[in-house]
Amino acid sequence: MNKEQICILIVDDEEDIQELVQFQLENEGYKVLTASSGNEGFQLFQNNDIQLIVSDVRMPNGDGVEFLDKVSKIKMDPPYFYFMTGFADISKDESLAKGARGFFSKPFNLDEFTKEINNCVEANLLK
Repeated sequence: MNKEQICILIVDDEEDIQELVQFQLENEGYKVLTASSGNEGFQLFQNNDIQLIVSDVRMPNGDGVEFLDKVSKIKMDPPYFYFMTGFADISKDESLAKGARGFFSKPFNLDEFTKEINNCVEANLLK
């Protein structure tokens, strides 16, 4: 699988963050979908082949924790999941225990974010 075949879903109710992360990841060669809530993200997840999800924690219409729970319940081998948040209702340790691979605190360094996503993809998905 090459980068163009990797689909990443960005879920955040802040449109500027969605656009920034989408632009960065598309420049890296990934296919990127965006959603504004956990419920919208879950619909996209059900209708697309998504390998990696980056989701805000706090959002109206389905928060990130609920979204991760739904994804984990319906797929034996769920996609890699990262949280990003400025106001954590869940600690990094709690998010990892729920199955998230990582946690980005807003504001985050975009270069470090991209490096982490690339490392995850290269280590786990480019086979």
